[in-house]
Amino acid sequence: MKLLVSFIFFHAKVNARQSNNWIKSILNNVGQRVFPKQDIAAVVHNYFEDIFQASNVDELALASTLDCIPAMVTDEPNQALTKSFTVTDVDAALKSMGSNKSPSIDGMSAMFYQQNWSTVRDIFSKVVLSILNDGADPTILNRTIITLIPKIKKPQQMKDFRPISLCNIISKLVSPKC
Repeated sequence: MKLLVSFIFFHAKVNARQSNNWIKSILNNVGQRVFPKQDIAAVVHNYFEDIFQASNVDELALASTLDCIPAMVTDEPNQALTKSFTVTDVDAALKSMGSNKSPSIDGMSAMFYQQNWSTVRDIFSKVVLSILNDGADPTILNRTIITLIPKIKKPQQMKDFRPISLCNIISKLVSPKC
């Protein structure tokens, strides 16, 4: 009986949390509350489209600013910084990743690759090195799942959420930040 009560309590907690984490409505950019799923999706899309839109760059001002910055890297360190990546570099980068962080879009965490490195090393390294050293197109690996985490107890608008992105492990290795 005690086990049944514990199960019912746990199940109720899970259901409550799931209900609280569901976005049932949201305020759009003019303050109107929208409810239908497609309207909520449009608000989310428009919000991120606005904040990630590239602005025009004043090329003359940029060139003028860059001309004022003295070169600090000499030829020897520059050669070390621009040399090709190796399998050893890929191995070290993978080992430095947190093994139990959130899984990637394919459901695999870094732990899977770390523990099965002897099996996946060759193909994994080949893909990573072809992107980093040869300029292979990483577009096929560029899929992510974006999850919105509430910043406050009862979020009302998009600024009340923090997005996190679940991208695959190769993308995490070849991107400055994923």
